[in-house]
Amino acid sequence: MKKHGIRKSGLLITSTVVRSNIENLTKLLKGHLWAIVGSIASQIWAYYLTGSTIFCRPTDNMNIVGVDIMDIIEDNFGVLSSGFSSDDRREINFLVSYTPKFRLNVISYSSPWMIDGFDRIKVVKIWNREIPVASMEDIIIKKLLMDRIEDEVDVINMFRAYQRYLRSLIVNNQEQNVKLSFKLMRDIIESEYAGFEDEFEERLKGILKVDFELLERFENEPRKMIKLLTV
Repeated sequence: MKKHGIRKSGLLITSTVVRSNIENLTKLLKGHLWAIVGSIASQIWAYYLTGSTIFCRPTDNMNIVGVDIMDIIEDNFGVLSSGFSSDDRREINFLVSYTPKFRLNVISYSSPWMIDGFDRIKVVKIWNREIPVASMEDIIIKKLLMDRIEDEVDVINMFRAYQRYLRSLIVNNQEQNVKLSFKLMRDIIESEYAGFEDEFEERLKGILKVDFELLERFENEPRKMIKLLTV
């Protein structure tokens, strides 16, 4: 982490504070449309793919989005969000732990169509919990377009975790249950981020040193993807 200029302080999803809050949210929001996004989402994917936090960047906050979830958050955490229940969007951020310091950032929308990539939300099972999380493709796109060092680190970590996952499949002769789709990324960029196609491809190439077209062409060939994802 240090060589990227990123602070080492923060928590990983296996820490008691983060894990307990994730487990609590899965109980509270069961039956609702919601998802974990941002850095904790990238940690969840890296942990799910490798069974390790080696490719996780510590963070001191967790971001979630959902539909009509704010009343539940307010009642159970004893907080008060900005806006009223009739608003299309309500939001709040508050500390759920002071020592260590950890913050929960919540955005509640009145409609699922207001959530970016809501139809691509995935359910990841860890700790015997089903955790809704933003898709890998959505996380990578948003983080690269943010153009921040910490977001680039998260993207690199996700590529490394996916590469290790593919290696493990080959070594253990296992079925591939998770696929990172660069074709889907292109579709998302062209339909939802029109005008940013070149910017995204340039930043992606800056990390992987290969053209986007190669990643699309070989996304279904694990052995070639392993070589292309060397970062």
